[in-house]
Amino acid sequence: MRKRRATGRPSRLTADQVDSIRTMYFEGAMAQGFSTDRWTTGRLAASIEKQLGIRYDRDHVGRLMHKFGLRERLFTYSPAQYAPAAEMSASATV
Repeated sequence: MRKRRATGRPSRLTADQVDSIRTMYFEGAMAQGFSTDRWTTGRLAASIEKQLGIRYDRDHVGRLMHKFGLRERLFTYSPAQYAPAAEMSASATV
């Protein structure tokens, strides 16, 4: 079987708009009028709507941040990291 690319709604952002979001992110939240330089998904969503006129839910902005490389995942599940604890508890009950 041939792999197909997942279908879905096309992005509402052009490449230039993505670049402007990256620039906005690296300039910091204070440059957009916020009291601290910390970006939250809500702040970035508000700034995108103000600057580009495109409204995104803050949950979706988090996905966009990952997609654009602006945010790293804090937790990555790895079953191997839990295996030794499971083996130890199993051997303790024998």
